[in-house]
Amino acid sequence: MGCQENSRRTFVLKLNLHCGYCQSCVEKVKKLVKKIQGVDSIKIEEEGKATISGNVDPHTVIKEVKKYKKIISVELWGEEEEESPVPQVNEQEMQISVRKIFDQRKVAPLFPDVIVRPSDKPVAKRIRDSYPKHDHELELRSYNKPFKCDGCMEEGFKTRYRCEPCNYDLHEECRNPKPVITHDLFQGSTFVFHHEPGNNCDACGRKIYGCSYHCEADNLDLHPRCSNLRGKLGIGDTEFVLRKKAKKNCIWCKKKQPSWLANNNVQGWCYVSKCNKFYCHVYCVSQMVHEAWRRGDLDRKDDDNDDDTSVALKNVDLKLVAKSGGGGSTSGYLKTISMFLRAIIGILFGDPTVVMLSMLVELIPK
Repeated sequence: MGCQENSRRTFVLKLNLHCGYCQSCVEKVKKLVKKIQGVDSIKIEEEGKATISGNVDPHTVIKEVKKYKKIISVELWGEEEEESPVPQVNEQEMQISVRKIFDQRKVAPLFPDVIVRPSDKPVAKRIRDSYPKHDHELELRSYNKPFKCDGCMEEGFKTRYRCEPCNYDLHEECRNPKPVITHDLFQGSTFVFHHEPGNNCDACGRKIYGCSYHCEADNLDLHPRCSNLRGKLGIGDTEFVLRKKAKKNCIWCKKKQPSWLANNNVQGWCYVSKCNKFYCHVYCVSQMVHEAWRRGDLDRKDDDNDDDTSVALKNVDLKLVAKSGGGGSTSGYLKTISMFLRAIIGILFGDPTVVMLSMLVELIPK
């Protein structure tokens, strides 16, 4: 006797996501499940409890959900609740043995060891990741292709800790964070590392979507990479000092405070030259790279032998910067700006190669 075609059941799946059940991933899983024929509804609660109803086999749903790259594992949670009578023999055939799933994992690990390719430039050292949202083996590697950190959710270049099977990457600062830090710009303030998102970063002004440093007493938040910004930078014979806000117009946005920062009630840090002629927001440097990322200027092939990860800067127009230099040699001024931008981008996104400098200078008409 076969199962009724119009039988409707409700079952619960346990989802394990890399991101810790962020809203974006939850919505993507919902959208994926709703496309499955026979699914009537899905509700995902905290801790990855997904309640699904419809005329659909749990096996089918599990198979489709596993296709989502952010899924670590998916399992049937508890017993199914039948909403219409089903012959006992067919009900037994439809049930999934959770115990059997775990036994199979012991025989065949879900994520085998990473196979290193000669072109990947791996560091000959493997570590066991203690990051709370990923417990598989990570390896310190260096690629030409940019990446998005799964810890702070910010972009990065070159070196990262990576789990190849999971397509999972972490900045070095996010993989090995200092529990507590201080910063020259906030004497007496103590920042504690948190895996949960904070508010807007008080350095670059952008929204924090992943791990961050937070000062409870002064209500301050920093991206892990932004916390590395130095109080002073020496570029040739010019010294740049980090300030909490700009007193003059930024050479990039031509404003004391970009409108986006003003609308979000964030001042945003800036670097000021000792001669007091050069002001540049950290936000503006960061936004320059983020916009290039969104345009796809940073897309690279895995086998690209060109170490220049600053391809995006080919689209940067420095003509306005040149006009704002005031006095002195234009070429000397541009060289200082190029080296300054290289230093800040190196801190915020990784260490681009020396080619960046020549690319920046070549953008300006002779």
